[in-house]
Amino acid sequence: MKNNVIKIIILNLFAISSFGQTTFNLNDYYLPKLNYSSLSTIFSLRGNENSNSSQINSNLKVNYYKYYRSTKRQSNIWLSINSQPSFRKIKTDKKDNVYNWNNKLQFNFKNRAYKFKHPKLFLGTGIILNIDYNMIRTMRNNLVNFEIMQSINTSVPLMFGWGRIENITEAWRALRIYNEFDKLQLLKNNIDRDQIMGLANEMAIQRSTRFLDFRKGKMAQLQAIDRFLSSKESITNQNMLYFTTLNDNWLYGINETRLSGTTISIGYEPGVNIIGDKLEYTNFAKFKFETHKAINEFWQFDGAINFKTGSIYNKEFDSFKKRTSANINVKGSYYPSSRTTISTFFSSSIGTLYNLKFNHQINVNYYLSPKTRIQFKTNLSTYKIKNQIPVQRRQVDFSYSVKLKYFFW
Repeated sequence: MKNNVIKIIILNLFAISSFGQTTFNLNDYYLPKLNYSSLSTIFSLRGNENSNSSQINSNLKVNYYKYYRSTKRQSNIWLSINSQPSFRKIKTDKKDNVYNWNNKLQFNFKNRAYKFKHPKLFLGTGIILNIDYNMIRTMRNNLVNFEIMQSINTSVPLMFGWGRIENITEAWRALRIYNEFDKLQLLKNNIDRDQIMGLANEMAIQRSTRFLDFRKGKMAQLQAIDRFLSSKESITNQNMLYFTTLNDNWLYGINETRLSGTTISIGYEPGVNIIGDKLEYTNFAKFKFETHKAINEFWQFDGAINFKTGSIYNKEFDSFKKRTSANINVKGSYYPSSRTTISTFFSSSIGTLYNLKFNHQINVNYYLSPKTRIQFKTNLSTYKIKNQIPVQRRQVDFSYSVKLKYFFW
């Protein structure tokens, strides 16, 4: 199984890398300053099957995301409120029926300060907070057991590293618009870097502008982009083909994100866990390598290596537990149109619970409307569980889900 997974990863990487570069290298394009936010809600249905149990759950989530980029600082803020009821049926001799309702609040703040002499050296700080309130009802042989589990986990990572990861979404969208104009024979001459960056900058300005009325807002944004294109005198005919192409790429391509760049960092992450009435202190040393590359207009490669090792101190029992984990993530994405994204994701991890775990995921996103996206996802995992009898050591999970995501802005 392990050899087959490695072969699949190699074949996928070869397929992705076999596509040639476009005339413009997207990895060289980023805006000096970028500031935007988004608010969305997600409803999903998910199923999971393995040899021990079957499970189905629904999920309602509200996400807020804010991104800021300047020469001296990069920051991300992510806030999520999540409510997830689920039902799990145990297939073993126990034959339990488990009803679970999990409510979660997650907050993640990351900041990189580039204030050293070398422009790519950075000091990273952040805050990670997870609050869980979980209600579990278990039924076995007509006997019902009910319990509530509460936990608060927080940590403050401190990282020092080298490199930059840039958001190249606006440049990618600008390049796609010009390329589609070129296919429709609407361009007077070849497009240069300044024109692409000029359009990307105008789109970034319009993206960060808020309007109370969605319809009037989109009209004002498209008018501003049209004025920019008209001022460059690069369009031969501003006909219906021109306006429908511009409208489609602006309305449907605004919520996808593409990154470019590489970072490598080491650091320390202290934290506190409150699980019921138990208190734990965590201390971890961390290493992270992250890379993103826009192969061309249609293909994207993303990868990461994470390693952390440390200990968890339980105050009640005055005991330390050592913990070490590592994982490798590889992702390839394909963007055939402004409305569609297809991605495949591989990961391999080792940690406290699993000796070795492989995971393969396929995502297909399609925009039903400018604000509504539907996602189909399949996930296949295989792993070995520590401290189990041999016949139960190998486990295979298969899950599938459908998500409906609505963007408020």
